[in-house]
Amino acid sequence: MGAPGVVVQPAPAEVMVSLIQTTIATVLGPLVAEQAALRQTVERQADQLVSQAETLGRVTAERDAARAEVEAVKAAHAPQDANPAPVAVEATEDTPVPFLVRLRALAPWLVAVLAIAAMIVLLVVWPG
Repeated sequence: MGAPGVVVQPAPAEVMVSLIQTTIATVLGPLVAEQAALRQTVERQADQLVSQAETLGRVTAERDAARAEVEAVKAAHAPQDANPAPVAVEATEDTPVPFLVRLRALAPWLVAVLAIAAMIVLLVVWPG
């Protein structure tokens, strides 16, 4: 303590620290509060999205079931032809595939294998 009537001034470093703390509190306080409010909003919206996704899934399943039911009713009430046309037999996977069709389907792979083989031969034979 100083003599009576003498005002003691705080050190300049203490003044600077106090000023910085006040400034930071003034600026960051509202930002932190807003960030917390935004977090709550995002969490609420995420819950709402989950609820809406569940509802959409349920409604989609109900719609698909209703469509299937409508198609079944239509098929049951469709007029039957007195002389139906012959039923075409569909090809199965056991049907042999012509050689040229198989070769055409494998052509890109064969070209790639040949290109790789040519590169390996060139790398091995190339003088270096």
